[in-house]
Amino acid sequence: MHVIVVGAGIIGLSTAWNLRRRGVSVTIVDPAPAMGASHAAAGMLAPAAEVVWGQTPLYPLMRASADLYPDFAAELTAVSGHDLGHSSTETLVCAGDRADLVSLRELMNLQSSAGFDVSLIAGSRARDLEPSLAPGCAVPSRYPEIIRSIPAGSPVH
Repeated sequence: MHVIVVGAGIIGLSTAWNLRRRGVSVTIVDPAPAMGASHAAAGMLAPAAEVVWGQTPLYPLMRASADLYPDFAAELTAVSGHDLGHSSTETLVCAGDRADLVSLRELMNLQSSAGFDVSLIAGSRARDLEPSLAPGCAVPSRYPEIIRSIPAGSPVH
């Protein structure tokens, strides 16, 4: 069997790699290598922060991807001998002002109902975590489940 995979982003390359491990012949076609989604979000896998209204069927897939990714990254590192730069950290999502805070709270309710761990924290606590946070930032939300992989040598590394 021979399979053509279109796209050399993380999904395309992961698919090709797994097919090759199963003995399938693979050709990867990418008209613009390293220009697509691989650079979007600086390599972050942030399922809670990606929750939006109207995409309820995606929430379990987002959670599963986040749960599976650390083992996938470790396996890829072991097989390739190259450190992927994988690390886990959290992020803050801030409301620009008190009016934005209403929307942020609504979004957090949606994220919580989808099973994601999010919480409001005091602005002073946020500034302890991120000293360069603007003083006018309204109460931020905290997302402890951010998984980040930035390939070594990438522009954002």
